[in-house]
Amino acid sequence: MRGKFALEWYKKGEILLTKFEGNSDSGLLFESYIYLWISLTVAAKEYCACDGKQFSTYNNETSTDKDEILYWAKVRNKKILENLKNYEQDILELCSRVGSETASPIMDVNGDKIIEFHNDFISYWKDQNKHKEFGIVKTFILILNRVRNNLFHGGKNFSVESDCEILRLTCPILKGITSECINTIR
Repeated sequence: MRGKFALEWYKKGEILLTKFEGNSDSGLLFESYIYLWISLTVAAKEYCACDGKQFSTYNNETSTDKDEILYWAKVRNKKILENLKNYEQDILELCSRVGSETASPIMDVNGDKIIEFHNDFISYWKDQNKHKEFGIVKTFILILNRVRNNLFHGGKNFSVESDCEILRLTCPILKGITSECINTIR
């Protein structure tokens, strides 16, 4: 059941992304990202359930969608990295970004550890640290999650050019990652 739901939402996100590419209406891009993120979340939950992974509680805390996506991503690391490499130019453009408020790498982030992840991600794509492949996938999932958080909680606005730019760079990659996740549960 979850797999069917994930596929339906994926298709909606895919259609909206295609429409965006045809007319550059940033509202379509925002909506596409949301559909694709929900689809990825549902597919990762289904993958974890089918794999027998119990995420209900850990250290008396309920797991997050991000935890389940990262669990799935660790198993599919090489395929996700292939997907990222297909968008290397977009990722290099993403790596050249800095947050408008904090001037942190890629986007506005807080915390030394998160900035360290972003810096490792950037150095990987600039032909350094090639041995940290899962760290790169993990960091990209964290970037996608951060964008998702900003979309869902009002930190991003489709009338702001820099917000649209980060979605333009990440949404096609999210589409590929989501498709990969759905394919692992069929």
